[in-house]
Amino acid sequence: MKKLLQFSIVAMLAIGTAVLFAACEKDDGHSHQDHGGDQGGNRTLTFKKADISGATALALATRTGNTKDASTVSTLYKMNADGSIESVTYNIEVTGENDSLIATVQQTVVLNIQKMVPLGDKWLWLNGCNYICPSLDDIENDTIRGEIQHLLNNNNYARNYLVRKTDGALFEWTEDQGCPTHVWMELHGPDYLRANGAAEPYGNDLLTISNSRVMMRLRDQGNTLQVSTVTPTTVRTKNVLPSDGNFVGARINYSNDANADGELYVVLPDAAQVLPLTVAPIPEGYTLDQPLFNDGQQNPFMVTVNGQLFLVRSLNGGWDNPSMLQFLRVEVSGGTAQATQVAASWIDDEEVDSHEWTGWNPDQEHPLRDRVYHTSTMQWLARRTSGRYNTRFFMYTFNPAQGSVTYRMLPNEYPNDINWYYNNVGYSLDQMTGVLPTHYWRCNLSAEAAEQVPLVWNTAELQPWQSQMVMSTLEFHTDAFSQTITGFCRLLDGRSLGFYGELEGPNRGRMHLLLDGEQTAGQVISTMVRLN
Repeated sequence: MKKLLQFSIVAMLAIGTAVLFAACEKDDGHSHQDHGGDQGGNRTLTFKKADISGATALALATRTGNTKDASTVSTLYKMNADGSIESVTYNIEVTGENDSLIATVQQTVVLNIQKMVPLGDKWLWLNGCNYICPSLDDIENDTIRGEIQHLLNNNNYARNYLVRKTDGALFEWTEDQGCPTHVWMELHGPDYLRANGAAEPYGNDLLTISNSRVMMRLRDQGNTLQVSTVTPTTVRTKNVLPSDGNFVGARINYSNDANADGELYVVLPDAAQVLPLTVAPIPEGYTLDQPLFNDGQQNPFMVTVNGQLFLVRSLNGGWDNPSMLQFLRVEVSGGTAQATQVAASWIDDEEVDSHEWTGWNPDQEHPLRDRVYHTSTMQWLARRTSGRYNTRFFMYTFNPAQGSVTYRMLPNEYPNDINWYYNNVGYSLDQMTGVLPTHYWRCNLSAEAAEQVPLVWNTAELQPWQSQMVMSTLEFHTDAFSQTITGFCRLLDGRSLGFYGELEGPNRGRMHLLLDGEQTAGQVISTMVRLN
């Protein structure tokens, strides 16, 4: 049980570390003033640097909290190179208080985090954070307990932080600096942001779109982040689609119509300059088609593939030519931006395995638009139906290096939603009710078939609980982004039993248990982010 507990903690630690790491690491000098009226004084509470030395991953773990501040607690942990996990430690600077209170705050106050989202190789975004004291009710000194509660009450508002992964430096990120709004997050969630170019790395810096629809640049200055505008404040900008050529693509609306989609432009962040985009003429016999990917009026659109910016447009060939999806590379030279064709895919009259299939129809909303693909190819899924009324999913691949678009039928084990893949790899479980899974499928979009990976259960750890499991409550899920598999079931005594394992690395497939009520890092591992 000890071994299983240790592994569970590792995962949670990874997640928790990321969060705590962000919270503790505030090196920008920002502090949070206590607005506490008569008792407010000059109190400040500032999270400083977190100790993430030796960490290979950060984890966010959630457990039931023994605190009046929150019903659940989500804190950071770090996974060490040897596979062990530990809670992240950090310093809190408290001013205007006595030494006893300061010491207690430093030992008990933590950062509670809703979401942890990687933004490129250098940054983490900690969303929906607030200060809590999980062990507040256990503090015996009534005066100190009351002072901590007062201090937390007057700092109790949701914050967002940017965390520098190299050293744990923490910077508070406001909506005026381009942090997505709370309402936006509720509607779309952090995964949408990560996949759709709303905030993207630009060298060591970040480019993001503010709440007022202005592209902003957050420049890393060591202990501070310098914030500047990149697009005019009089226009509405959408999406950041970076390229390796020191320019980015964006859709900009220069009209007064707040509902207009705008047009495609190229932005030079270093010069804060917007360039019009000259696009190669539509081939003879073709016209702009209805948007192919349920994109409303957004045809054409732009994507980034492996550091290169492309314009994509759907073309209608009428009676004489098949419909076409056209890819044009965007380049900047001599102060002008141009888009020229590199590849095209004809999307009608295709045959696969000697069966004629209908023109393809993506079975998801916005599978391509405004995406940033960090892999060497751009891939998407489409649902097609044959003359025999069979429905299957096909994978399409745009390869910039070859200037080609290819397709193939997707194996049955593969997830049929492109959002369930990360870096072209997804995972799936066979649908079984009331039994522990024996394997999972590793689905690489670049491979011809899924890889069956066995799940390894520790019999000694599992056996004491098998007769107590309510098998009808078993649930298992895979997460391509965090590369983890998690599970859950109820026990006959009402407690919960959790399961956790890694999907990649030397320990892939090894399952561990986590029993509700034990002194562990947490109950549920929600996110894991690797630091290298």
